Formats: sequence, C-alpha cells, structure tokens
Amino acid sequence: MQKPALIFGIFSLIIIAVFFYWQNTPNSQDRRKHQAIFCNVIRQPNTVLQSEALFESFAFYFNNSTPTYAYHKPKFYQNYAHKLVERYLNEFPQNQLKAQQSFDQCMLILEKD
Repeated sequence: MQKPALIFGIFSLIIIAVFFYWQNTPNSQDRRKHQAIFCNVIRQPNTVLQSEALFESFAFYFNNSTPTYAYHKPKFYQNYAHKLVERYLNEFPQNQLKAQQSFDQCMLILEKD
C-alpha cells in the first residue's frame, strides 16, 4: 500500500517542480521583450553601468513600459533580467560601447546563450 503513495508523491513533486520552472522561465517572446527594453535602458544618457543600479533601472523601465490601464501586463522575470545584466557587463568594453550605440548590436550581444 505504501508503494503507490510513494510513487504518487514523487510524481506530484515532479509536476510541482516543472510548474515552478515553467512559471519562472520566459518564453521567446518574453525574452525578446526583456532584451529590447534592456537595450533601451543602456542607451539612455547618464545610465549607471554597475550591476545593481543597472538592474534597478531595467526593472523600473520594464515595469513602467506598459500603461496602467493595459489588460495584460507582461511579467518581469528577475532571474532572466539579472542574467541579461551580467551578460552585458561581462562583455568586452568595446562590445559594451557598440551595444550602447546600436540597438541592433545590443540585441545581437544579448541573444547569445
């Protein structure tokens, strides 16, 4: 009698883990939206290009890019946002400068996985 309960418990834990992973991982459309907004953030004059300040600016712009009356507000994926910030900051300075000057170059840099 204990074996079916154990199998059900393990199966339930797997389903819950998959659900939480799915809820916290952006799809391709959400990734592109995050990348585009991040590229716009780093192209702003006087943007502080340090990890926490850059993340806070990114979160602010993302959360305020959709009107308050919008029916569907996109979800801000914090883990993915931190990944984008770190990916940008780990680039060579000349690549960072290219990303700041060109939206297309920025998107190319951020698409690397």
